[in-house]
Amino acid sequence: MGGLFGGGKNTTIDNGSVANFQINQATYGITVPIILGTSRQAANVLDFYDFTKIDHKSTQRTGKGGGSKTTTITHTYKAAVLLALCEGQIDGIGQVWIDTDTITTLVDTGLTLFDGSIGQPVWSYTTSKNPDHAIPYSGLAYVAGYIDLNDSGGLKQYNFEMQGQLRSTGDGEDVNPASAITYILTDSVNGLGFTLDNMHTSSLNDYKLYCQASNLYITVPLTDQSKAYEIINTICEITNTIVFWSQRKIKFVPRCEEVVTGNGVTYTPNLVTAYDLDTDDFITNEDGKLVTWERTDNAETYNQVTVEFTNRENGYETETVDYQILADINKRGLHPMPTVSYPYIHTKERAEQVAQQIAMDSCYGRNTYKFKLGMAHSLLEPGDIVTLTEEKAAGLTKLPVMIETATEDGDEYYDFEAKYKPYGTYTPAQYGTYPSERAAIDRYVDPGNINDPVIFHAPSELTTSGLETWIAVSGGENWGGCDVWVSYEGDAYQNIGRIAGPARHGILKAQIEAGEAIDTVNDLFVELISPGELGSGSQYDVDNLATLCYVDGELMAYKAATLQGVKQYNLHYLVRGVYGTEIVSHGIGSKFVRLDESLFKFPFTKDQIGKTIHIKFTSFNVFGVMDQSLADVEAFTHVLSDVYVQQVTDLKLVQHLREVRDGTNLYELEASWQPPSTSLYDHSDVYLKTSQPNWDEIETSWEDLEDTTLEDMTNANVWKYIGKAYNSILIAGCATSQTFTVKIVAATEQNFKADFEAAPTVTHEIKIKSYTPATPQNLSVKFTDVCTWSWEDVENTDNDFYELRLDKSYGDTYNRLARTNANTIAVMPPSRKGTVYLYAHNSSNQYSPATFLEYNKPAPIAPQNVAIADIFQGIVITCDSLPNYCLGINVYINDGTGNTVYFSPNNSYNFKATEGIFDIQVAYVDLFGEGEKSAEITKVIKPTIDPALIAAESLSLEMMDSVVKGAIEKAESAVNEDLLNASISDITQTTNAITQTVQTNKATQDGINSTMLSQIDQQAGQITQVVTNLNNANTVIAQNTAAIQLRATKDNLIGLINVSPETITIASKFNHIAGDTLIDDNVIVGKMLKASTITADKMNVGSLSSISATIGTLRTATTGARTEIKDNLILVYDANNVLRVRMGVW
Repeated sequence: MGGLFGGGKNTTIDNGSVANFQINQATYGITVPIILGTSRQAANVLDFYDFTKIDHKSTQRTGKGGGSKTTTITHTYKAAVLLALCEGQIDGIGQVWIDTDTITTLVDTGLTLFDGSIGQPVWSYTTSKNPDHAIPYSGLAYVAGYIDLNDSGGLKQYNFEMQGQLRSTGDGEDVNPASAITYILTDSVNGLGFTLDNMHTSSLNDYKLYCQASNLYITVPLTDQSKAYEIINTICEITNTIVFWSQRKIKFVPRCEEVVTGNGVTYTPNLVTAYDLDTDDFITNEDGKLVTWERTDNAETYNQVTVEFTNRENGYETETVDYQILADINKRGLHPMPTVSYPYIHTKERAEQVAQQIAMDSCYGRNTYKFKLGMAHSLLEPGDIVTLTEEKAAGLTKLPVMIETATEDGDEYYDFEAKYKPYGTYTPAQYGTYPSERAAIDRYVDPGNINDPVIFHAPSELTTSGLETWIAVSGGENWGGCDVWVSYEGDAYQNIGRIAGPARHGILKAQIEAGEAIDTVNDLFVELISPGELGSGSQYDVDNLATLCYVDGELMAYKAATLQGVKQYNLHYLVRGVYGTEIVSHGIGSKFVRLDESLFKFPFTKDQIGKTIHIKFTSFNVFGVMDQSLADVEAFTHVLSDVYVQQVTDLKLVQHLREVRDGTNLYELEASWQPPSTSLYDHSDVYLKTSQPNWDEIETSWEDLEDTTLEDMTNANVWKYIGKAYNSILIAGCATSQTFTVKIVAATEQNFKADFEAAPTVTHEIKIKSYTPATPQNLSVKFTDVCTWSWEDVENTDNDFYELRLDKSYGDTYNRLARTNANTIAVMPPSRKGTVYLYAHNSSNQYSPATFLEYNKPAPIAPQNVAIADIFQGIVITCDSLPNYCLGINVYINDGTGNTVYFSPNNSYNFKATEGIFDIQVAYVDLFGEGEKSAEITKVIKPTIDPALIAAESLSLEMMDSVVKGAIEKAESAVNEDLLNASISDITQTTNAITQTVQTNKATQDGINSTMLSQIDQQAGQITQVVTNLNNANTVIAQNTAAIQLRATKDNLIGLINVSPETITIASKFNHIAGDTLIDDNVIVGKMLKASTITADKMNVGSLSSISATIGTLRTATTGARTEIKDNLILVYDANNVLRVRMGVW
C-alpha cells in the first residue's frame, strides 16, 4: 500500500530456468570399458528421472525508509541419475573428479556404487520411486544417486578412479602383464576363445615372475574396440619380451640375461646354450654366405628416448620422461628417438625404466645376425641362446646370440635372425657373464624304445568307415617319433605310417568307481608317462567332448584338470559313458589316453575283424636320425575288433484296430522304439515270433521288405526277420488270442549291428477290448506349410478311427474336419482362430468324451526393412527374413494402372522393367493367406546402363587388348627374314600349346623386303589367329573363356568388335549400319528423339520448364516434410506427415 507521499516500488528479478534435464554425457552404443588395473574414466549416463527445479528467493529493501523491495529468484536443479562406469566386478572407486574439483571419497558425492557383480540388486530408490526403471544392470558397474545438477540443469562432468580387475596380480594398483594377456586370450566372456591348454604354462609363469621381479606392472583400460594382437604386442614391447606361437601354444621369453630380484621374488633367466653352431651346421644363403650380419645405421641409433605415459600421481594426466646415454651423446652427439607412447604405464618410475631399456637396446643391440639351418635344428625357437662360429668370412668365434625370429623355409630349412646382447644391457644393477659350460648337443643320441603303447578300437562316431584302431605312443627325452610297422603273420612287416610326436597317455593312480553320466562325485587321478600337459576346459568344451579321454574301454570327458604332482593330475567333472561305452569302475594302473590329433590311426576292413595283427615301432631321435632296426624292437599284438553299436531303448508294442477298404476291421501291432544317441545309427532290423504256427502266412505290411534270416544265429528257426525301419514298424493282419514277440537290433549305415542276444524284446497278446474309449490326450497343432494335428493314441479299447471336428456333434458329417485311424493328420481349419474337438471311436460304435483345443494363428506382421536395389533392366525387392511358418511374400507393384501381385517363396523378388514409376508394397504369406502390407514405396526405374556394367566392358576390353597384343608380338617374333623369296611353314607343339605358322618373304623392286605371315596359336583356354605384313597392317581374332574380339589395325587406326557376357562394344573411326534397323529397349538417339516416344507417366526430371503443362501430382519428397501440387491444390506437410497448409480450390 502506498505511503502518504507516494507508494514504494516492488521489483522481481527471475534469472530464468530450464524445464528438462540437459544430457551431456550419454552415448548410445558405446563400448563398455573393461579396466584391468586402476585408471581414470569418464561416466556415461545410463538412466535419469525425477528432474526437480528448486526455487530460491532473496529479498532486499531499498529507498528511503525501505519503501522499495527487490526480490531475486534463482534456481537449482536435482535429478536421479545412473552413470555407467565399466564392466564388473570392480574392487571400488578411489578419487572422484567433479568438473575441476577433486573429492576424496565417493560418499561425498551422494552417489552409491554398484560394483557390477552378477545378480547385483536394483537401486532401492528406483524400486520405490520409479519401478518401471528398476533394472539391476547385472555385470555392469555403475553409480546412482539423487544429485545436484549444474546451473543449466545439466549433469556435471564426472570422472572416477576405477579400481578394476586383476589388481591382486600386481601391486594392488596395477596388474601383472602376464595376467592381463591371459585375460585377453582366455576370459570366458571377453577373451579370444583360447584356453589354458593353448598357453605354454612354464613360459607364462616365468614371464609373470619376471614382471613381478622387475616391478613392471601396468594398467590396461580397454575403452575402445582394439585388435587383441596389437594390445598384446604393446604389452610385450613395454616388458621387452618375445611372444610367439609354437607347438600349438603361446610362449613368452623375456629378453633378460641376468638374475632380477624384487617384490619378494627372484627371476633367473635360462642361459643354457642350446647349440654351438659352426660351419658344419650352417646352410649357405642365397648370397653364398653362411652367416650375414647387419648393423643399425648411426642415424637410427638413438641415445635419447622419450616415453609418454599416464601419470597416476598427477590426476592421470599424460606426461613424458627422457632417458639419455651421456657417454654416447658425448661421442656422437644427441640422436633423439621420436616419442614412444605407452599409456598402459601409470608411474614415472616404470616409464623411466622402459625408456632406459629402449635406449640401451638401441645403442648396444645394433648387430643382427642371419643364418640358415637344417631340420636337425628345427627345435630352435625365439629366445634360445646359441653361439656362432664362422671365422673365415664373418670373423665370429663362439659369439653368443639370442634368437629373435625363426621362419620355416620350405620343408627342409629354417631362417633365423638373432641379436648379440651383452650382459647388463637392460639391467644396470649388475653386468653378468655367460656360463662357462654350455650344453653339448649330440645329434646321434640313442632315441630309446617307446613307452608301453595303448592300442584300442576307436569310437565309431569319430571315424569315417567305423573301423579304426588308434594307438597312443610316446618315448623318453631323446625320442622324436617312430615308424609304425604291421604284420598279419608275425614275420614280414609293412610300414603303414610315421608318428612325429608323442601322445599324452599314462595310468590311473587311484581307482575310480562307476558313477552317473554327469559325474561330479568321482575324480580321475592320472599320471602321465609321456611328455605334455593336461589343461582344463570350459563348460562348452566338456559338453562338446573337446577333452575326450580313453580309460580302459570307457570314453569320458573332463572339465577341470588340477596339477597334483610331477605329471600327476586330478580330473574333475566327468562326462562318462560317451558314445555308448559302459560306465564301470577302473582300478589302479588302468590305461589312460587323451584323445587328440597326436594319436596314430589305422583303418581296417570288415573281413579283417577278429584277426590278430603284430605291430612294431622303430624310434628315431629328436633330430630325426638314429632309426632303430626292426630286429631290435619288441612286437605288440592286437585283435581287430568289431564296432560297438548301442541298443535301442523304450521299445513298445501297441495294438490297433484298423478299418480296411471293405469296412472290415483288422488288428495290427505297432512297434516303436527310441534310436540310440549316436550319429552312426541308420536303422534297426526287426525280428518277430508268434504263438501261431503259420504266422508267416498272414497278410502283413512288410511284404516288400527283405526276407532273410540272421546268419550264425542258433535260434533262427524261432525268430523271423521281417524288415528294417528307423523307429517304428506296423505288423498288420494279426489274429486275436495270438501272442507276438518283437526284437529290435540297431544297425549302422555300414550294417554293423548291436548284440543280437542283448537286443530288447517286447511281447503282446491280441485281445478284444470293448471298453468305452478314454478321452484322447495331448491334442496339439503345428502350423508349417500345412496344418498338422496330433495326439496320443487311446489304448484302453479297440479304436477304429478318430474324428476331428469344429463342434461337438460327433458322427455328423457337417463340421467334421477329418476322420482317420492314425494319431496324426494334416488338414486345414476354415479360419485362423477357433476351437477343434477330437473324439475316439471303437468297434462297438462308442465315442469317447471330447478333448478340445483352442488355436490361434495370427496373421503375419507387415514386413520390415523393405529395400529396393537396381539391377540391369529391373529392380530387386527384399525385406526381413520370412517369419516361422510363412510360405513366402506377395509383392504388390502398381505402375499407375493398378496393382499386380507377384509371389516369391523367399524374402526377395526380381522385377524386370525397362523404365517407369512404380508404387511397391510387400506382405508375408502363410498357409491361411497374406498378412499386413508394408508401407508403400515409390521407385523410379531409369532407362540407363548401370556403371558397373560399363566397368565390366572396360575390364573385358583391357583383358582382350592384352591377349591381342601378346598374339601379335608372338607372331612377329616368329619371322625369319634371312630367307628372301622363300616360303616357310611350321607347326610347333609344347605341353600347353600348338602353334601353326605360314610365312612368305619377298624382295620388292625398290629393294625393300616384304614379309607376309599368318599364325594360329591354340591353348587350353585361348585361341588367337593373326594375319600381318609386319609393317603397318594386321588383323586378329582372339577368343578365350571370357570374351571374343575381332580387330583390324592399319596406320594407327583400329576397328574392333568385342563381345563379352555383359556387353558388346563396337569401336571404329566410322560405323555404318545399312538397311532397316530395329533396336529394342532403352533407345537414346543423339540429337534426336522420335515424336511421341515420351509420355507423362514416363517422366522423372530434376527440373521442368514450360509455358503451360497438364500435370498429375508433383511431390518434393515421398514422405515427411514436403510440398505437393495436384488438382488446383498446393499441400504442405510437416516432418510428421501432418498437413499444415492447403491452398487452392477443393
